[in-house]
Amino acid sequence: VDAPSHIVLQLLKEKPHAIDSLILGRSILAYLDDMKTTYVQWLAYGAIWPIGARDFLVVTTDEAFNLSNNTGFIIGSASVDHICEEEMDETTVQIKEKKNNDEFTRSGLRLAGYVGIPNETGGTELHLYVDIDMVSYIPAWMIQILAQYGLSEVLNRIRKVSNMIINNNNDEEERINILSAPT
Repeated sequence: VDAPSHIVLQLLKEKPHAIDSLILGRSILAYLDDMKTTYVQWLAYGAIWPIGARDFLVVTTDEAFNLSNNTGFIIGSASVDHICEEEMDETTVQIKEKKNNDEFTRSGLRLAGYVGIPNETGGTELHLYVDIDMVSYIPAWMIQILAQYGLSEVLNRIRKVSNMIINNNNDEEERINILSAPT
């Protein structure tokens, strides 16, 4: 990706629907730290044949890839509904409301995220990783095809939107306007 890692990180955290056309909904249910780098979120994804609409309840955290100079980033998410349902608080009520939505099948996100490493040209070397339990039988060959298509689409959209951000403006205010515009 041509954009610097802080732009890509901002895009991934603040505008996930701009890079993933299947996202139907997202709610941050609770922040788990003062820096707001670890949080519980609900994500809903639309159907892509032959897989029906799915939702996930995950904990997400991000931090610098290189802690010595605070560059790059690592974002990781994993399902936590099995943990959160044991707690009884306001967040649990929101979780139960999200889970009882008949539009989606709750799926498990074993581990997913991004690693963004600054490269020598000022851009970002970006890696995606994902391991999902779709809670249904789908042949392995079909999962491979869907994953290749889905991941390449996400990477292409990250490139497109981040390049739009860096090429169309040079100031912080314009970048925020692009990130906050509906998609």
